[in-house]
Amino acid sequence: MSSVIPHKNGWRAHVYVNDRRASKTFALKRQAQAWADAKTAEFVAQSGGKAISGQTLASALDRFATEVAPGRRGGDWEVVRIKAFEKHLPTLLRMDMLTPAIFAEWRDKRLATVKASSVLRETALLNTIFETARREWGWLESNPLKDVKMPSAPRHRERIVTGPELRAVLRWLRFGKAIGTDTQAVGACALLALFTGMRSGELTSLDWHQVQKDHIKLDKTKTDEPRNVPLTHGAAALLERLRGRHHTSVLDLDPRTRDVLFRRARLASGGSGFTFHDLRHTAATRFANSGRVSVLELCKIMGWRDPKFALVYFNPTISDLAAKMR
Repeated sequence: MSSVIPHKNGWRAHVYVNDRRASKTFALKRQAQAWADAKTAEFVAQSGGKAISGQTLASALDRFATEVAPGRRGGDWEVVRIKAFEKHLPTLLRMDMLTPAIFAEWRDKRLATVKASSVLRETALLNTIFETARREWGWLESNPLKDVKMPSAPRHRERIVTGPELRAVLRWLRFGKAIGTDTQAVGACALLALFTGMRSGELTSLDWHQVQKDHIKLDKTKTDEPRNVPLTHGAAALLERLRGRHHTSVLDLDPRTRDVLFRRARLASGGSGFTFHDLRHTAATRFANSGRVSVLELCKIMGWRDPKFALVYFNPTISDLAAKMR
């Protein structure tokens, strides 16, 4: 029903079930075999109308990483996480042998080494894989995660980056008039996050055609909804200083480079307890404290579909609130 043979570009998988045939080339033999197993099961399931057992968790992980993840937002992270699952899950078990007890044990072991937020993200990915296997591939009759109790979501962060903390980071990054190196570009990225409230991914992927006179046009966002971000005078001036760094990209900065250098700068400058994303919290708090925007306007600026997020990201200190009450 299937075969995997050498090919000039790697390995060629052939699948033939009744009158249905399919083939595909892969760089690695194991990828070709996983695809062949998955496609065979799919054809058999479609012919017989029944869920197919016999496929392993490893086959499901490989198929999702090869066929589904590359087309999804955050697919690179999903592929990395899927590879890590091999260390913690019984990937050789057949899909029909997976039980809630297996994943309850996995949950407890993971919670002993990582935070609840990490377990929730990993569970969400596994749930997506299992639902895809159940609905589209016919590999499962029920999702083994359905009856597994997951940890409560952690409280939202309320960390604000102070002026002295950010200035210390910028000094370590050698941020000044010239913005030539990646290190200096990370400083510019941090300031733009503070001035605009934009996410790290939105900034590192920003191109010049998106920058208008008084705003930035974001076609792709975390919520998959476009939004326009107004520019303060500080943001507009900083963008002008970045012109000439790259012909299309505003920052010309890889997200991983941004992450590594910002973490290094924070540690080297003596800072702790805050992340790059906390600059978005700080920006929202600054916008709200300015008194120049309403709650609904703040939601528009930050791209929140639900006003309740204003309570998550707007983090005034109790002293600020006390001063307003006097």
